[in-house]
Formats: sequence, C-alpha cells, structure tokens
Amino acid sequence: MARGALAGREQPSGGPAERPDAPGVATAMRIAYIMSQFPELHETFILREIVELRRRGMDLRLFSLRACRDAIVHAEARALMAETTYAAFFWSRRVLAAQIRSLRRGPGRYVQTLAFLLARCWRSPKVLAKSLIVFPKTVYFGQVMQAAGVTHIHAHWASIPTTAALIISRLTEIPFSFSAHAYDIFLDRTLLKEKLRAARFAVTCSGFARHYLREHFDGLADRKVSVNYHGLELGRYTPPPVRPRGTSLVLSVGRLTEQKGYEYLIGACRRLRQEGREFRCWIVGAGPLRAALEAQVRRAGLQEVVSFLGPKTHDEVLALYRAATLFVLPCVVCRNGDRDGIPNVLIEAMAMELPVVSTPVSGIPELVVPRETGLLVPERDVTALAMAMGGLLDLPGLRRELGRRARERVQALFDGSRNVGDLDRMLRAAAAPVQPRDEVGATP
Repeated sequence: MARGALAGREQPSGGPAERPDAPGVATAMRIAYIMSQFPELHETFILREIVELRRRGMDLRLFSLRACRDAIVHAEARALMAETTYAAFFWSRRVLAAQIRSLRRGPGRYVQTLAFLLARCWRSPKVLAKSLIVFPKTVYFGQVMQAAGVTHIHAHWASIPTTAALIISRLTEIPFSFSAHAYDIFLDRTLLKEKLRAARFAVTCSGFARHYLREHFDGLADRKVSVNYHGLELGRYTPPPVRPRGTSLVLSVGRLTEQKGYEYLIGACRRLRQEGREFRCWIVGAGPLRAALEAQVRRAGLQEVVSFLGPKTHDEVLALYRAATLFVLPCVVCRNGDRDGIPNVLIEAMAMELPVVSTPVSGIPELVVPRETGLLVPERDVTALAMAMGGLLDLPGLRRELGRRARERVQALFDGSRNVGDLDRMLRAAAAPVQPRDEVGATP
C-alpha cells in the first residue's frame, strides 16, 4: 500500500486517492525532507533537526524511501510517522500512474533522466541497481511534492536519498540540497560530483569530511559545502550531581559494526580483568556483529563482565549515561574505507559530563581534545586502550575534570539550537520562492 497524500498520510483501502498531478501553488516556502528510512533508531540527529526546524516555524514535509523497520521508535518520531509520505513498491498502482503521467507530460525529460543515471552509474552496478529501483518511487514523490507546493528539497545522506533528490529536481526543477555524513562520501562517490554541481548547497557534520570533499572535488566543494555539526538539545542532557558509587561501569553505545571497534574494547576489558580490576562493561545497540562479539566475550571468559543490552530508547540511554563511570568508543577505519564522522553518542556522553576514550578517526579530534576533553588512543591498539581506560578508572579527579571540560566543549560547538539555526538560514535562502516577473520591483 502506498502512503502519502498532500498531508503525507496513508490512504485507507478504498478511500479517496490523492491527486499528485494537481497543480501546487508555491506561494510560500515549503521544504521536503527525504530520507532512506524515517524514523531510524540510530539517526536521532535527524529527528532532533526536524523537531528544531519545526519549532522555528519551518514548513517541513517528510518523505521516506522505505517504511520504518525498527522495533524501537522514539516517541517524538512516532508522532511524525503519521504525516510522513512513504514510498510505495515500484509496481503499485500509484507509482505506476505517476510514471504514465510523467511520460505523457514530458517523455523527453523522463527518458533523459533515466539515460543520465545509466551513463553515470554503469561502472558501479550496485549504485545503478539501487538508483533504478528508487527511480519510479521518486517520480511519484516529485509529483506529490509539486502538488504540495514544495519549493526546496533537502536530503539526508549523500547516497540514495540525494540520488532521489537529484532525480526529482531534474524532473520537476525543484532545487535541492543535502547533508553528507560518513560512508556516503567515504565508500562510493558515484554521482557525487553531479550532486554537488546540481545542489544549491551541501553540509557535512565534520571539518574532516569537508576537507575530504575538497581533496576530491577541489573548487566545487569550496563553493558548495559547509560544516554543520550535529547538535543536542542541551537542556535534556543533565549530568548527575554525583556519579554512582560501587562497581565501575564502562559504557558504550552504537551499532555493532566494524567501524565502532568493539572487538578492541572487549580485548581491553580482558586485559583489565587480567590485572585484577573490578568493573562492568555494557554495550548498547544492535548490528550484524553481535554473534561474533558475543563469541569473543565467551572465549575471553568475560561473560560476567561484558553485557550486550541490545537497542534502547533515548530516555533509557540517558539513564545509562547517568549511571556510567566512563564512556568508550574505539572507532576504526574499516578495511573497505568506511568510518564514522563524529559519532553522536560521543557528543551525548560528553554533554552528560562523562569522561570519554576514543580514537583520532575522522572528525573525532574536533570534539575530543586529548587530555583536555577526553582521551584518544591509536585505533586497533588494545594495549593503549586498556591503559587509558585503567587510568580513568583509577583517577576520579581526572574523570571529573575531563567530564566538566567535555560538556563545555559540547556547549561551545554542538548546541543544537545554534547549529540548526545555521541550517535554517541556509534552507530559507535556498527555498525562498521566486517571484513572478511582473511582481519583481513592483511598488507595494
């Protein structure tokens, strides 16, 4: 069943269908946000951004290329799902009807856009397949956006969501922008030059990512790309006045994937236990490596030390931050080149005045200043990681000082209201509707 009327609501079977071909009147700024999946549990930064932009009065219409598949959904996100337009299967009645309308109105533009994808993506079969699968859905999305009077599109992630935005823009002439984060620029840059060239602007979540794009796209990135750090609603992050006493708790939060470096965290826990230290390590999150990591824990005899808690709601994670002694996330650059940008959980932990241990991967040093706002150790170095963790477990005074400075760093660079405000201004400048020619220069 396709979802999406002009208000983005799913139409019940047999109910009145929307008219995505109805003419929209772009008399006011209206922005469409397009994402791969909304909501997604580990993308709280997008949810926070949407909520803050709406608080500022921005008219946002939400579009998701696939239905939410997460078992846990944040309460704020659940409230937004009812108004999100979800893509139908490409063989659905509404999507097929959208193809027919597009071919009737402008067969040349439709065929040229398909040919553009084939010509630019044939060297990357995986990207080409995904682009062709998403193409019919984006044709439908574009017609819904036109009918709703959308004046600008913003895509999160430079990969398939921005491909969708590029397709819609070519078909409808609605301008677009996008946010780039991590794997979407580090792994496969197919179409990225074309996206940068066509976009009104782009933002990245770290200075490292912007520098990376400048190295690969030279002047194009200089003109189009700005740094816009993910931000927090700092009022929600209230550190406990006193950390719990008793057995020390090492906390980590993230998807169980290679780039998080959890195998090295388990290795460091093994060394600390061999030294006779008493502590617990809780790892929050889900992912493809859970079985392998649990097997590593069993081999090391750490079943009573390391626990996998699975995915948690944001409120549950906040409670864990308050209970923890220190936070560890030993990120690595994957063998295929994938890596994190600035993990949002590091920002959250530091906002809660937790001392953190991480690695100098990607943009992490922009957040964690060694021995000032946290500790950084070389990636994949179990010995150095264990020493850093052990030092913090032994020195409560250092933990408190690093935690205090960590929150100050977050307040200075990652305040959500200020950072989303910067994005708000960029979006408003890009989305302002163009006045008709006979009104330009008219005297009121």
